[in-house]
Amino acid sequence: MSAAIDYRSLLTDVQPKVIFDEVGHQHALSAVEKLSSLLEKVDDPTEVENMIELLATLIEKYEQDTIRFSERDPVRILTHLMEARGMSQQQFADSVGLSSSHVSNILSGARTITVDLARKLGTYSSVAPSLFLGIE
Repeated sequence: MSAAIDYRSLLTDVQPKVIFDEVGHQHALSAVEKLSSLLEKVDDPTEVENMIELLATLIEKYEQDTIRFSERDPVRILTHLMEARGMSQQQFADSVGLSSSHVSNILSGARTITVDLARKLGTYSSVAPSLFLGIE
């Protein structure tokens, strides 16, 4: 394990900003992924967790502001998140621990997103789980 990371150095490295466009959105998503990989490598992950929480808040705000109300259905949100990350259905399924057929059934409307799955998707995507349930 390495020494603890202080919040000041994280601020300097990550430089979190209000997200106004897809470039900023991608930057924030990438930063969350990089920070997530640090969690098990530091003695005290508190500051890394705090930075992830800050970025998740910025990401959630951007996504809520950008996804028009008519597009706030769980399938469109899931599709948007996969496209934003440049992930295939199989890559997405693997990354969240689902089978490709499970994701396919959700995207086709043959299967709904359960509360437990919404929580898992929300944690993975750094957005509110309620978005995956069609709840504002």
